[in-house]
Amino acid sequence: MSWSFLFVIGLVQGIFLIVVFSARNNGNRMASHLLRVLLALFVLSNFDDLLLSTGWYRTAPWLFGYSMAAVFAYGPLFYLYVVATTDSGFSWKRNHWLHFLPTLLNFLLYLPWLVILPPSIRVRFLDGFVAGHLPVRPFNVVFSIMQMLHFALYTRLAFQAVRNARSSPEAVSFQVSLSQRAEWVQTLMVLFFLMLPAWAMLFVWNLVSGHFVVEANFVFTLITSSILYFIAYKMMLHPELVTPDFSKKYQAIRFGEKEEQDLLSQLIRLVEEEKKFTDPDLKLAVMAAQLHITPHRLSMLINNKFGKSFSDFINQYRVQEFIARLNDTRYDHYTLHGLALEVGFNSKSAFNAAFKKITGKTPSDFKEAAGSG
Repeated sequence: MSWSFLFVIGLVQGIFLIVVFSARNNGNRMASHLLRVLLALFVLSNFDDLLLSTGWYRTAPWLFGYSMAAVFAYGPLFYLYVVATTDSGFSWKRNHWLHFLPTLLNFLLYLPWLVILPPSIRVRFLDGFVAGHLPVRPFNVVFSIMQMLHFALYTRLAFQAVRNARSSPEAVSFQVSLSQRAEWVQTLMVLFFLMLPAWAMLFVWNLVSGHFVVEANFVFTLITSSILYFIAYKMMLHPELVTPDFSKKYQAIRFGEKEEQDLLSQLIRLVEEEKKFTDPDLKLAVMAAQLHITPHRLSMLINNKFGKSFSDFINQYRVQEFIARLNDTRYDHYTLHGLALEVGFNSKSAFNAAFKKITGKTPSDFKEAAGSG
């Protein structure tokens, strides 16, 4: 009865999430579609195990088996969801259907069970499965290994997609930043990755027993259900993260042409002529106050015109000034760190990180290369 209760919870939670995502009109539609199908697979898995744990399969044997037929869809759906969430240029193309070719072949393999076999044979088969009398054959071993390798491949592809998102420069500011998207799907990926050792445990459990153990299936289903609960929890706290769209952060704000040119002239004067960037306490709010605009509008101005955040914009001037002073004999008595403090950096770590990001070299390597040149 405890198994059945847990599966009912998973079912209700999954159906609730599918309804919620279907009712939402905003957000990333492609990511939402993919996630709904993925959630439907979790619901099917819970439903199949609910039939087994309650014995209801004897009443409706034709309802059992659809989750097993779709087992090769987990990996592609999750991978494509990750790409749709982190890649603003992603759109569905016909070649994406090739990811689901193994799913189609597996469905055709299960087709006799789903539509041809008489109910009495299905019931006898499932009775043997639940009782632990169904032997593990070589075909089952090979098939399980194929399933695990297939899922591991798509887990790897999803990991690569997240890494690409983290390493790509964010030239456009979105309402939900690429770093936030990457953090969300990476957290979700940890739970999905747990499916792999769960799958291996299920495989070893059955292999050592020499026959299929229904409780192993139940444990696997509960692990997948935990993903449902996590998505539900995250959706309640941060719904914009689950299916984030790619709306720009500042798309609702506009400058007049003359206003924009005046602000840019003042900004350039402050940083290039007055060298405000040498102030280590310079913050976005301080600079915005000097321009008599809000920090949000200044951030938008810099992002739209220079494709940078405020800190990257200021650090670029600091690094340029550092290089200029490094080549000036009047500053030969300064250490690299001392020179960094002079141009506005307030710590060695911040200076090293900014310098490497802008020049591609560490300060010491840059100085050595300049000296040898």
